[in-house]
Amino acid sequence: MREEAGGEVIASVRALLCAVLLGVVGPVGGCIELVGQPEPPESPAPPGGPRLSDGFTLHWMTTTDDGEVKRGFNWSERFEFGGLPVRRDAVVLYEHWFADDVREKGFGMTRESGYRDRLRARLRECLDKRVPARDFGGMICIDIEFACPWWGDRTNGPGLSPKIAHGTKYYDEWEKYIERSEGSLISGRRGAERERALGTSYESAVRAWFTMVVESLRDLRPAAKLAFYGIPNGSRHDSDYVGTKGEGVRALNDRARWMVELTDCVMLPLYQDKVIVRGLERQSTPREITEAQGRAFIETNITEAKRLAGEKPVYVLASLMYPDYIKDYLPDSAGKPLNAENLDAMLRMPKRYGAAGLIFWTHFDSAETFRSLQREFSSRAKPVLEQVVDR
Repeated sequence: MREEAGGEVIASVRALLCAVLLGVVGPVGGCIELVGQPEPPESPAPPGGPRLSDGFTLHWMTTTDDGEVKRGFNWSERFEFGGLPVRRDAVVLYEHWFADDVREKGFGMTRESGYRDRLRARLRECLDKRVPARDFGGMICIDIEFACPWWGDRTNGPGLSPKIAHGTKYYDEWEKYIERSEGSLISGRRGAERERALGTSYESAVRAWFTMVVESLRDLRPAAKLAFYGIPNGSRHDSDYVGTKGEGVRALNDRARWMVELTDCVMLPLYQDKVIVRGLERQSTPREITEAQGRAFIETNITEAKRLAGEKPVYVLASLMYPDYIKDYLPDSAGKPLNAENLDAMLRMPKRYGAAGLIFWTHFDSAETFRSLQREFSSRAKPVLEQVVDR
């Protein structure tokens, strides 16, 4: 997901996995027309938050640029759903609002005296601005994307641990922190033994920090239903979670299953970053797939998320546009509306494979992005959702 930070949009470490509803950001500024009157807000979530017994539900989790809000244009609140039963009961907490210090310096600082109190104060500030009601009973997405829960190899490391797509920054920092502040942990250890000590201590520190975040949020907003962004090993193509070949991939999820156990539900991003081509019999390019592959992407990821979640509900983070990061592969599709096949996969298939609902998530930075999404929702998404969403 691209992050909203006042007037800026900062790309997160995992931007490739996190396309927003609009996928492409329109220009900011200029004269803005009023676009109709906003619908009155839907009723707030019930005290216990969303329930599986509610059927397949539709939720709204969006932000508007602070500059636009100051000018009197809160585009998120102006969005019209044409009578669809949409719940405005989901809120996102972007990692840079409360964790920019850890993103910059690494997890060693989370062991400093007083850090927990500083974290709680930052979270309180975020919540007082974004979720002011202490009895809020909806969902909060804790959008932490910079932190990998598994240990990996460092820059010029010994090669005893796997290379991680997140890069080496936090592993490099952790090794330096242990050498500087907790040297007894690795004193006298060499090779694989030293590597295990570093890895175990790193994974323990990451888990302790995630737990600290959740405990603080539960204390500050005790009725809210919490979820992290996605599942530990991410949403994957090519049926990576299926069968024998998926054993190792699923094992990494199990290794960090505590992330799901800490929370109340799962928010699973299934953004359509590959174009489904009707009638295609065999995949021929990296970003164009068959209809069967498109269905498998939705089914296998929801199945894995449900395996991890147990009785907890799984909600799919939804998009109506192709993400802009596919521009290097499919420049004609990047940032454009989904074709009929991808739209069906995005909106209809999650219910078929057992998801509890859809959550629309985007950031409005201008009138142009608002109008673009409103037009797409009203003309193409609404007719599909009328057949999918339970009233």
